[in-house]
Amino acid sequence: ALDVFASPCGTALTRSPRESNYVCVSPSDNTNKGGSVVAATMVDGVEMVGLGIPFEEWTLGRRIRTVGRTVTEAEITNFVCITGMLEVLFTNIDYLEKESLIKGRLAPGALVLSFAEGLLMQSVMQHTGLAFLGMEMKVVKPTFAGDTIHVQCEVTEARPTSKPGRGIVTTQ
Repeated sequence: ALDVFASPCGTALTRSPRESNYVCVSPSDNTNKGGSVVAATMVDGVEMVGLGIPFEEWTLGRRIRTVGRTVTEAEITNFVCITGMLEVLFTNIDYLEKESLIKGRLAPGALVLSFAEGLLMQSVMQHTGLAFLGMEMKVVKPTFAGDTIHVQCEVTEARPTSKPGRGIVTTQ
C-alpha cells in the first residue's frame, strides 16, 4: 500500500522497466514553520485526499506498484480511431486470425503507455508532478484486450533542483 502525502513530487514509468523524469514542485502551503512536509492539505477546513507522493518521499531504491487496470476491446477501438492508428493489426480481426503472427485483439503500445501514465497520475502524481522530461520505452511483449496491466517502478535518482521545494525524480 502507498502512503498518501499532500505535497510535492511524483514520477512515472511504463509497463516494462524504463526511465522517466518529472520535475516536481512543493506548494508553499504544504510546509509548516520548520519547513518539513505536513501530512495533509486542507481545503476549506476539509482534508484533501488523493494527492501524490511528495518529492522528499521519493528516496533512492523506493519501489511502488499501482493497482491494475484491464484493457478492453472498446478502449482499443476508441484509441485507434481517435489517434488515426488505422493499422490492420489494430483494425482487422480477420487479418489477425488468418494471416498475422500475432493472434488476438492487439492494443497499441501507445495505448498501454497512456494507461500506465493514468495509473500513476491517479495514484502518486496528482497535484505533484510539474513536467515530464523524457523517457526510454521498449515494448517487450504485446498487450491484448482482456489483459490487466499495472505500473511498477523503482527510484534510481532523486535530486533537488536549484529552486526550493522542487526536484527531479528518475525511475526505472
